[in-house]
Amino acid sequence: MAALADSTLPPPRPGDGITRIHEHDPKRNPFKGRPVDRLDLSCYQLTYSDEFNDSPLSAARGLGEARYRTRYYWGDDVINNELEYYADPKLHKVDVLPVRNGKLLITARKLRTPIRSSKGKLFHYASGLITTQGRFSQTYGLFEIRAKLPKGKGLWPAFWLLPENAKKWHERGYSRMPEIDIMEQLGSDMHTWYATMHTKTPPYTGGWTAGNWRIYGTDIHTKADLSQGFHTYAIDWQPDELVWYFDGVPVKHEPAPRDFRNDPRYLIINLAVGGNWPGKPDAKTKFPAEFAVDYVRVYAKKKQCASGRPAPAGPLLMEVKAQ
Repeated sequence: MAALADSTLPPPRPGDGITRIHEHDPKRNPFKGRPVDRLDLSCYQLTYSDEFNDSPLSAARGLGEARYRTRYYWGDDVINNELEYYADPKLHKVDVLPVRNGKLLITARKLRTPIRSSKGKLFHYASGLITTQGRFSQTYGLFEIRAKLPKGKGLWPAFWLLPENAKKWHERGYSRMPEIDIMEQLGSDMHTWYATMHTKTPPYTGGWTAGNWRIYGTDIHTKADLSQGFHTYAIDWQPDELVWYFDGVPVKHEPAPRDFRNDPRYLIINLAVGGNWPGKPDAKTKFPAEFAVDYVRVYAKKKQCASGRPAPAGPLLMEVKAQ
């Protein structure tokens, strides 16, 4: 069925590079409220940036330690039945976080010699993850990455946010925390990426359930092959609303749940291999595979640019079609 466009918002123009936006839950209404403009950075002040001109493992100024952690806060346990081990390049002697020509190349490799985790499991793939936990977090603002994504079945790059205060949310692991997925992508389809949020509080209905959590995902279909060039993926997270952007074009819009408020979030950028969602790599998946990151930037919104208007639920365009 053809996409439905909100009457207050013109559909993306051909030059915007977006062909279709598909909300997973067909019961959720198309965007019916104020128009959302293309991203205007004059409304934001830069608070954090990394242009990746040197190794992400080099010391941060004034911190005395690496700018990023290279594993999750809970250690080296995998999630989602993934096949990769997130290696520390210095400890494991596997170059999964090289920098070349001002780009961070988060690299997944097939190993000749497997790595054994702290719980004794053997991993035949190594990959890279960086997180700003304990280094940088922010409540509200614009979070943006410019990246080129890897092609191949079983590859799963992501840019996402988790709460800095893990003890506040931790029940049985990360999946019990309110999560903002700015960008996820499966290497088996290089014309689609995903914008998702996980929440436990109203005003949400629909979506799908994971325990007590509701998960709301939107597929963004693009004209461009996302492995052939760099694109920006961003979210503007404010007290009343969240807006996702692709190359500056708004693609998803949600009111902010209560569990997203006044809770600093840190950044995670990673390349997973395999797992419940993408499945295993096949014979056509080439290794090493590279998730190339040009920059990551975070901004605070200037007070004079605050909307002060409530946000409706739903995507900006919605194809009314069930999964």
